[in-house]
Amino acid sequence: MIWQYLLIVGGLALTAISWWKIGQKKFYEDTPWLYPLSIYVWGDALVIGLFWAAVGVLASWLSWMWLVRLLLLFYGMRWFFETIYWLNHQAHEKTFIPWFLQKRKWLTADQAAIVYQVLHLCMTTLAWFGLIFSFFAWPV
Repeated sequence: MIWQYLLIVGGLALTAISWWKIGQKKFYEDTPWLYPLSIYVWGDALVIGLFWAAVGVLASWLSWMWLVRLLLLFYGMRWFFETIYWLNHQAHEKTFIPWFLQKRKWLTADQAAIVYQVLHLCMTTLAWFGLIFSFFAWPV
């Protein structure tokens, strides 16, 4: 029960902090400690913080399996669109490198974009497989 309140309060707090950070012109500032929540920059937290607060509210009514399915759907969709973003990135700007690939000096910006896009493609595949598999393993 306490984790639901933490999600609600934490999600709302992230939204408020992102609002403040965006006001400081830090929309694109990396937030690697928030990656498990699928928040890559402060601009993401503006909306995804509200999503996590909503998950906290929904968790009161959903069974654990429906909550897992909701999270698999969210991560699958998030990673899918992250894949699309990085596919577009390969065709345009060639200067930005994701934070965890920046220390890999042997990767150029366009190579890092390909690696990052493929990483998200794999995560999307696993999340969607988990979602589909959950309906067979634990029928409604």
